[in-house]
Amino acid sequence: ADDRYRPEVLRLALFALFGEPGFAVAGESDAERFRRAGREAERLGRLAIYRGDWLESWQHGQSGGEDGRLWRALRARLGPGDRPTRVRAIAGQLAGAVDAPQEPLFVFGLGHCAPDLLGLIDQMARHTQVTWYLINPCRDYWL
Repeated sequence: ADDRYRPEVLRLALFALFGEPGFAVAGESDAERFRRAGREAERLGRLAIYRGDWLESWQHGQSGGEDGRLWRALRARLGPGDRPTRVRAIAGQLAGAVDAPQEPLFVFGLGHCAPDLLGLIDQMARHTQVTWYLINPCRDYWL
């Protein structure tokens, strides 16, 4: 994973960005700005997992309003390496892979799987056996 897009790094980058004209809030203290940066870092992290398509479209100029403007400024500051970009690169490698891994892939205990990860596992399944071991409550739970 690219450390530049870890939540704590995002928070510090957003804190700095929120101090610049165009993103600053009048009368906001450093503590308030730090809290706002933390909330935005968490929100952008969730968007990267569940709505990477939004972040990519914002990066490529589709508006996205204030969110799009914030993402473009943040990505300009941090550079490439965000989750949607990495997932797209891995998917491209798998799609064109002739020598894809032949070892089976075992997936254990996921109660939930992010759509981008599910897509990568689907692509892996085109090259090798994928076995899911899912959490399933006991029979008594369903009665």
